[in-house]
Amino acid sequence: MAYSAAPLVDRLGGVLKPEVRLKVTVLGGFQAELEPGRALVLPTKKAQALLAYLALPPGQPHPREKLATLLWGDMQDAQARGNLRHALSRIRKLLPPSARSGLVFDGPSVALDPSIVEVDVARFERLVADGRPAALEQVAGLYRGDLLAGLTLAERPFEEWLTSERERLHELAIQALGRLLAHQQQAATAEPAVQTGLRLLALDPLQEPVHRAVMRLYTKLGRREAALRQYQLCVDTLKRELSTPPEAETTQLYQEVLRSRPTRAARVEVPSPANGDPAPGSIANLPSTAAVPAPEAPPPTNLPAPTSDLIGRATALAEVTEVLGAHRLVTLIGAGGIGKTRLGLEVARQQLPSFADGVWVAELAPLSDPGLVPVTVAVALGLTLPAAAESPERVASALGGRRLLLVLDNCEHVIEAAAHMAEAVLRADPHARVLATSREPLRAPGEYVYRVLSLEVPAEGTEDRDDLLDAAAVKLFVARAQAVAVRFSPDARTVAITGAICRRLDGIPLAIELAAARTATLGVGELAARLDDRFRLLTGGHRTALPRHQTLRATLDWSYELLPAIERTVLHRLAIFAGGFTLEAASAVATAADLGAPEVVDSVTNLAAKSLVVVEVAGAVTRYRLLETTRAYALEKLTKSGELDQVARRHAEYYRDLFERAEAEWETRATVEWVAASGRQIDNVRAALDWAFSPSGDASIGAALTAASVPLWFRHSLMVECRGRVERALASLEPGSGRGGRREMQLFAALGVSLMQTKGPAPDTSAAWTTALEIAERVDDTEYQLRALWGLWHFRISRGECRAALALAESFCDRVARTANPADVPVGDRMVGVTLHYLGDQPNARRYLERMLRGYVAPAHRSHAVRFQYDQRVASRMVLARILWLQGFPDQALRTAQSNVEDARAIDHALSLCYALEAACLVALWSGDLPAAGRAVAMLLDHSARHALAVWHARSRCLNGVRLIKRGEVRGGLALLRDALDELRETGFVPHHTALLGTVAQGLAGNGEIAQGLATIDEALARSERDEEYWCIAELLRVKGELVLLEGAPDAAPTAEEHLQHALRWARRQEALSWELRCATGLAQLWHQQGRTDPARQLLSPIYRRFTEGFDTADLQAAKTLLSGLG
Repeated sequence: MAYSAAPLVDRLGGVLKPEVRLKVTVLGGFQAELEPGRALVLPTKKAQALLAYLALPPGQPHPREKLATLLWGDMQDAQARGNLRHALSRIRKLLPPSARSGLVFDGPSVALDPSIVEVDVARFERLVADGRPAALEQVAGLYRGDLLAGLTLAERPFEEWLTSERERLHELAIQALGRLLAHQQQAATAEPAVQTGLRLLALDPLQEPVHRAVMRLYTKLGRREAALRQYQLCVDTLKRELSTPPEAETTQLYQEVLRSRPTRAARVEVPSPANGDPAPGSIANLPSTAAVPAPEAPPPTNLPAPTSDLIGRATALAEVTEVLGAHRLVTLIGAGGIGKTRLGLEVARQQLPSFADGVWVAELAPLSDPGLVPVTVAVALGLTLPAAAESPERVASALGGRRLLLVLDNCEHVIEAAAHMAEAVLRADPHARVLATSREPLRAPGEYVYRVLSLEVPAEGTEDRDDLLDAAAVKLFVARAQAVAVRFSPDARTVAITGAICRRLDGIPLAIELAAARTATLGVGELAARLDDRFRLLTGGHRTALPRHQTLRATLDWSYELLPAIERTVLHRLAIFAGGFTLEAASAVATAADLGAPEVVDSVTNLAAKSLVVVEVAGAVTRYRLLETTRAYALEKLTKSGELDQVARRHAEYYRDLFERAEAEWETRATVEWVAASGRQIDNVRAALDWAFSPSGDASIGAALTAASVPLWFRHSLMVECRGRVERALASLEPGSGRGGRREMQLFAALGVSLMQTKGPAPDTSAAWTTALEIAERVDDTEYQLRALWGLWHFRISRGECRAALALAESFCDRVARTANPADVPVGDRMVGVTLHYLGDQPNARRYLERMLRGYVAPAHRSHAVRFQYDQRVASRMVLARILWLQGFPDQALRTAQSNVEDARAIDHALSLCYALEAACLVALWSGDLPAAGRAVAMLLDHSARHALAVWHARSRCLNGVRLIKRGEVRGGLALLRDALDELRETGFVPHHTALLGTVAQGLAGNGEIAQGLATIDEALARSERDEEYWCIAELLRVKGELVLLEGAPDAAPTAEEHLQHALRWARRQEALSWELRCATGLAQLWHQQGRTDPARQLLSPIYRRFTEGFDTADLQAAKTLLSGLG
């Protein structure tokens, strides 16, 4: 699309002062500046992308919904809209006040005022359309590179738009430079024309006519050597990118340049023409002027010349070379396409100097008859023997003690004959060595087996471009992609997608090379999206390659057809495992009437030996897995066999039984061990559940497995997935088959937990817990009665219904008192302590929490994080840190909060870490330690986003808004805080909502909106009274006193004093010394302004002296400063 004045021009034009303009540069990268020359620095790529999109073109209205989807399409709608509001707010705040109205909000749309925005793309397009030479010369300077070069985002909608626009503008630049070059050639301005031609070739190096034009221009300028170099560059480019020679016209021009007279007397070495013959007049055809000794002849060999660099095998190359020095027979084994032949040939090439009689390759892949192995080796070695005498022994004896290396390549289909041949050579010739490649060992005497592994792939979650490019698999993909796609650019986004492709292809070089070859037509994004159809997609290998290396399917067909029937059956049954498996699991799933468990175990070990199954040993545990590509192939075979559903049923039943046993193990097995063991099964559980709830599955197995696997989802904080799977299981239950029984109770309890973390304390959250409690009471299940009471308490406390929450906490304690499980007593203490804290009873709240921490003994082999969502010690210390601060111990509070974060990180439980980080941030904010608060909130933002914990992410955004307001960024902080509070209000989650309204009121006042601030603080006070959320009422009354003074009404001073006195009484009643200090400081300040210095000092000084720590915190520093002024 061409960028021009947009529909809002008439309505928006002239909004800003004409001298205030925003210059946005997007060609070659993003840059924005406010004239004259002041940079506008946007802190995030998303903000840059947003401003750039709005500027292309300015004036064009963009619906908010479209913008949110474009840049935050992977998030939930509410979160995406919130992030858009935040980004727009940040951009607007960074603009000077006189320019902020240039960001126009038109109902549901957003636009930039075109009268104040200048975009380089618009000027670029105008100059291209002009077409005159002077305009085209400006185009050459204006097009500094691709649109938004270097700016990459993971969001597919944005990247699709960006790719399309980049290609369009790139093509426009090529057209413009081509026209400019034609003008300059007609005008006979050779030097500028050369520069234009080179610039054009930088954009499109395959334009052979432009190469010729540059050669002619160089020749015209007398620069013969440069013309010849340009020809060689053209030859190299065409060969590398298209595997074609130059056109006849280009070669003829080259010959003309060669025959032209050099501009200097010195002889110049020039490149040879494309056919490889020495060029007439070149150094290669000149007579020698000195006797040069003939070089020593290299050892003979039939090694093929390498067609490309060996990438990612430096370590393997060194290791095999070392091994070959110590062992006479070395076999490289590995899966098909893993790169055994390429590695073996490179090892052999490096060994040439070590073998005077040569290095020889016998290619066994074409053989279908094992009896042809000896003659194939004889031919490779250059031996002439009678046909009847070509046995392994006769071939070996004919070597006559030669010092040579024999490479037996691709032995697996003639394995016995190859082994016999290797033995015969080594027995007959003590100076010979054999290097073999095979998908399984030769099992010959003295054989050293070296397993060739997949190339290193980047770890999941790697984002840094350099780290991604360090992975050998990514290096290979990039190198091969650049060889076939002239415009392949390894930018950050492309490399990230490449890393994902390489992971899905298991780092197998053949698969990676076949995939890279597709980038020229598909691009990496489309390639990644189509990998599920990899066998149709990954075809078209080099025509010179073996047939089984020309497609990915052919490679696997070759291995599969070499297997005995029983191993084929086991292999395709193993494909049902998504991820790893044990021998026990393989036996349970692959065993059937036609196949016993011992045969399955033998087959698995044989398949591992043949490189079709990967063995992974971790301590005492041995696990097996299929590479993803092998699994996809075997799964096709399983489907065609007609036994997919039978195998899938056994697989689902196995994991149902495993997790039902694991539920009992949860009581006796160490948490870390259980988490590690269960975490390895996540993919298998997912696959089993997907089958169970499919049309051909068994929903009763699915419901049972869902209920049994709930601890898995909880312990790994996979709440969104848990919720979806539990809802599907509940929907599958039918009357008489699970309704009203223990399974439904378990599922409703799990639904309550997952709803709370993903949706918040909404009505259906309460309904889920209520149903779980009703069933638990009906079936007399004490464990689930406690879980349901805890869930309902959490629901009430999250809605700010403190008195109702206290009743539920006490009911929990009563129920615990009637059981014989003392470990649950501290859990009840925590529930009561937290509730009392919110009710404002800090002394008793602290006593309950400290008693909890003294008496709490974590279950010997488990954590309470599954039963009660959070680690109970972490959750208790989170509230204790808050109480310590309120009671006047800020240093202890900060230490408690920080150590709690460290403990939460150590147990590796996402929800518990959220709790700890929130407390650390709050205590730091209250203490005025904004850097510490910034670190904690950044961690919480990242952590909650990575684990898709929407409620916690909104809470973290609230805290970030408070931090910004306290840092003086009132406008941006206020917008962020209000947006996040609106989001939380939609979920019904209100803890801290009342206190945060106090901060909103302060922000409004700081923004000059005092009346609105007073209305907000009145709303907060009303909430506090209604919900009995009294823990922050002293602070709210203090803030109201401050705002009353700012309003400046005639009775402001006495009214403010009344509020401050009221706040002081609340703080003293709650023994909240820190609130008391703040209230006293505000009141003393007011009295000081009124000339009542002595009462002010008498009020504040004793309170200040009661503190024993925290003298560097903001409140104590403020009090100290005021006291020094009071004398």
